[in-house]
Amino acid sequence: MQVSDETTREQAELFVRTIGCVRYVWNYVLFMRRQEYKLEGLFPGRNECSRVLTELKADDACQWLNEVDSIALQTALEYQLEGWERFFRGQGGQPHFKTRKSHRDAYIKKPWGTTYAWKGKKLRLSKAGWVRLRLSRKPEGKIQRVTVSRNPAGRWFVSVLCETEKPQPLAPGIGDVGIEDLAVMDSGIKYSSPPPGIGKRCFRS
Repeated sequence: MQVSDETTREQAELFVRTIGCVRYVWNYVLFMRRQEYKLEGLFPGRNECSRVLTELKADDACQWLNEVDSIALQTALEYQLEGWERFFRGQGGQPHFKTRKSHRDAYIKKPWGTTYAWKGKKLRLSKAGWVRLRLSRKPEGKIQRVTVSRNPAGRWFVSVLCETEKPQPLAPGIGDVGIEDLAVMDSGIKYSSPPPGIGKRCFRS
């Protein structure tokens, strides 16, 4: 969903600062993890990294971290931890440091302790307030993840991943109209119905 052109300058600046803070926290904790693993053979876990983030935000030199969405910072560390877990399982390389050139202009937030609210075509985001979007319909289901991103043309987008209930499969026999023959001629000749799927065609839109 594209963010409406009515987005305020303050909201756009907040998105930019949040992306920068996410990149800073990611690189800071990644450096810590690599150093501790290299020197002591230990790997800081989730609780240790959360403690480091808390200390960073309390540091007078890093007070600007408190100006952005704290859930976005926590989400970045969660994804970094998942990357390390895949690395130790042999499913990929180590997480990399993020730079302005290599890192996509985006940040992700999970709904930890967050209540999302919709009002018409507006979504309320922490710190940013109500953000007006261009959408044809409101997402349905439980929000699992929200991604705020900016494309090379400078336009902002919000992607919402929702979890919906899976439709229950029909019981055997439901939906079967019970037609045994496709056609019966006056002469008594019968033409049987084709197997399911036969006769269906796919058309390009």
